Amino acid sequence: QGGYNPGIWGRSGFAKQYVRLIKSPNSAIAGPVKKAPPFLTEEVEIVVPVEPCKEYEFEMTILSPQNSKLGRISGIQLPVLADIPDYVPPPFTSVLQISLKGGKAQLEVARSSPIPAACLPEYMEAMDAFANRLEVVANIHDSKTHTKKSHQDDIQDRVELTQAETLTKHGCKCSSPRLELRHENSEYITTYESVKAKHNDGVFGVYLYEGMREGRPYYKLDLEQKSMPGTMTRTPLESKRRKRSPRIGRVDGGASSTTQRPWNYGSGRAPSTGWTNIPIQRSSTKTATVIPRYLYWEPKAKQWLISPQVGATVSGAEFGSAPGSKTLCPADSMDEVWQSKVPSLRSGSDRWKPDPAIKVECSPDF
Repeated sequence: QGGYNPGIWGRSGFAKQYVRLIKSPNSAIAGPVKKAPPFLTEEVEIVVPVEPCKEYEFEMTILSPQNSKLGRISGIQLPVLADIPDYVPPPFTSVLQISLKGGKAQLEVARSSPIPAACLPEYMEAMDAFANRLEVVANIHDSKTHTKKSHQDDIQDRVELTQAETLTKHGCKCSSPRLELRHENSEYITTYESVKAKHNDGVFGVYLYEGMREGRPYYKLDLEQKSMPGTMTRTPLESKRRKRSPRIGRVDGGASSTTQRPWNYGSGRAPSTGWTNIPIQRSSTKTATVIPRYLYWEPKAKQWLISPQVGATVSGAEFGSAPGSKTLCPADSMDEVWQSKVPSLRSGSDRWKPDPAIKVECSPDF
């Protein structure tokens, strides 16, 4: 059931690792269970009540509407939990609890555990197998994402070459379509803490050229990570995929347990790519809404502004250059004074305050 197709996947390297009490085969019968048409999906699920953590061998008989026997499939085995690819074990915290006895911590099965105490060996093995499947799925999806990102980078590189030509013809000293807004440590008194506290949803970073407005270029914060290094400009070393080594084993202060072996080091065989289709759904998290930011020219005050909406007035901006700017593009001058909005203790409204630590830099090789 649940999409498991017996006979396709071999035995997991994590199954039957723990010692068990050997029992003689039992001829107890589970079922029979009947499933009658109509079948609404391509896969037909048949639920058979069984005793927990026991292996079964089933036989399926196919009957006609007249109850005549059309065929029989025997030798259908229900494997141990670790050998079921789409089994998602419940979290440790719902199965196990820690109690203190004689000043020592002891691990035991929780009273409300969905896994019986007799099934603890099978459950522990299934957890290892599940972690292995997660690693396989993550690696395959990471490889696919890397391939798509490489293709996106090639396209982005070509687009930016055209954009750089446009900015050069416009007269920009910084003809790069990539600008970086950052806040650096400074010996001056800055609004770093207040800026970071107010704008913790992301304002600093790379801004990419979007087009022309009011006779000046405007830019958008790179939320899609298009500004990551492209394949056309990568060095061979940078183009190699870097994968952090998993940390397995000791956490007691002993020798480092970091290893280059894959997480399925105990499986004894190569991971199966067929597990990429299993439904791994244990919990869901809500994704926070990301607010876009724009860097653009405000013609009335003759200054560059940064706000969530392109073309917003000075009152709606969060950062800005000093009024009276003479630059054609925002990163043309390193002497440009940038300022941020800070609360005014007297009026209660925001006011502009110069902040030498705010920099908008030309970043052609970001």
